[in-house]
Amino acid sequence: MPNHIHLLLHYAGKYSSLNTLVGNGKRFMAYDIIRRLELHREYQLLTTLQHAVTARERKRGKKHEIWEDSFDIKECRTEKFVF
Repeated sequence: MPNHIHLLLHYAGKYSSLNTLVGNGKRFMAYDIIRRLELHREYQLLTTLQHAVTARERKRGKKHEIWEDSFDIKECRTEKFVF
């Protein structure tokens, strides 16, 4: 499925939560996606991503909506669950 990603992570959780770690990763990937779209002059797609930002988020300074709100953590404790 080209519109999403599944990851299998090992995380000890020493310094921050897994939510924080994933959120920061998504944030920095979004910056790079926008930079590349601007570099390649993908103005129509950039406009679409701008229109996806809610008024509330726009007030907080958000310019583009890259990700859908979704993050589903499942602990993998057995090989059967993983495969």
